[in-house]
Amino acid sequence: MVQIDKEVSQTRDCCVAKTATRHAARPDPSLRKKRLFRMTTKLHHYGAPASLASVALRTINWGPCSESTLMTRLSPAFFRRLTILTAYVAWLAVAQAASGGSENVSQRVSTYVRSEMLRQQVPGLALLVSRGGKIVEAEGFGLANVELQVPVKPETVFQSGSVGKQFTATAVMILVEEGKVGLDDPLTKYFADAPSSWKEVTVRELLSHTAGFGDYPEKFDFRRDWTEADELKLVESIPLAYPPGTKWEYSNLGFLTLGVLIHRVTGEFYGDFLRRRI
Repeated sequence: MVQIDKEVSQTRDCCVAKTATRHAARPDPSLRKKRLFRMTTKLHHYGAPASLASVALRTINWGPCSESTLMTRLSPAFFRRLTILTAYVAWLAVAQAASGGSENVSQRVSTYVRSEMLRQQVPGLALLVSRGGKIVEAEGFGLANVELQVPVKPETVFQSGSVGKQFTATAVMILVEEGKVGLDDPLTKYFADAPSSWKEVTVRELLSHTAGFGDYPEKFDFRRDWTEADELKLVESIPLAYPPGTKWEYSNLGFLTLGVLIHRVTGEFYGDFLRRRI
């Protein structure tokens, strides 16, 4: 069991990455201890080792959600339950590997996931647990598209949402290190036809959400296949929400613009650059 606990620690990042989300604040330590106690009790109820509770706790960013996306509008309790789910599944999957791939353990994983999906009203998810660079468990559950009744498969590609921002920032900093982009460069250096107000906006301010760029319009069509040029035109048509550098406000449009900037500087589509360099 000690060996299994160790392997759970090594594989936690692979499993819990599916449910991670961005939060703005953390509560005081006493509250964290209370939540750890409740989580430990829950894990014990399902037969998991006690040390798994601390593993699960480290994967949670407690506190209020900060992004206006579907996942972050769900309650904190949802994420606590989903994290317990993934932590327990990780333990079962590693136990399966340690026991030589028992079908009984695999069935327990599937049964538990399906029951929790039903209870928590999760439409679909893909599970993958890796150990030592090898896949221990890979299975799709539920629907990837409820409207079209498309089932989730292990190879189903999900929209990454705002998880991509960290890669956008990394790509920009690679170009900064190579001397191709300056953090204090005005945007008009890269967007010659941009609105005059962009002269006061720097790359640094886009990265730090202080540029005055807002979010997608209320009636933005997320189902439309937007071209990069169309998206840029949309961003340019929206006035700055406040003078650059005077306020912080989470901005999807700012990072959209950084993706276009990467394309203009490198000559490569944003996604291609990430695939090649990151």
